[in-house]
Amino acid sequence: MTLYLVCNLSQNEVNILKKVIALSVIISLFYLFKKGEIIESRYSFSQNILSLLGMNSLDIYIFHYFLLHICDVKILKTWVMTSQNYLLEFIITLLIALLISYTAIGIGKILKSSNLIYEIVYGNFAKKLMITNNK
Repeated sequence: MTLYLVCNLSQNEVNILKKVIALSVIISLFYLFKKGEIIESRYSFSQNILSLLGMNSLDIYIFHYFLLHICDVKILKTWVMTSQNYLLEFIITLLIALLISYTAIGIGKILKSSNLIYEIVYGNFAKKLMITNNK
């Protein structure tokens, strides 16, 4: 919308420009990550974080729903609506997401330490119980 007013571009030109910008950002990010992969060591800090999140994605998927209800983000929403500070909102949201992810991983590790709880939460405990009762 701003480009339309400032540069006197048509709506079609603005849409094409948005797609070109989006494509160039994707190519730039891909290049930076590929370049960083070559420069950094095999076990870099960012790769360790991403691999930890990837290996424990089931825990995050299961427990994030319950953890989201604990966080009251309505306060953040009203603050952002009044201040319009989107960079700070992004940083705070990223920190909340990381906190929820690591808390979910911690809960998963605690639950996996008990075989019975592990079978109830992750396994086929009810199915196994029904099979043994039918025999």
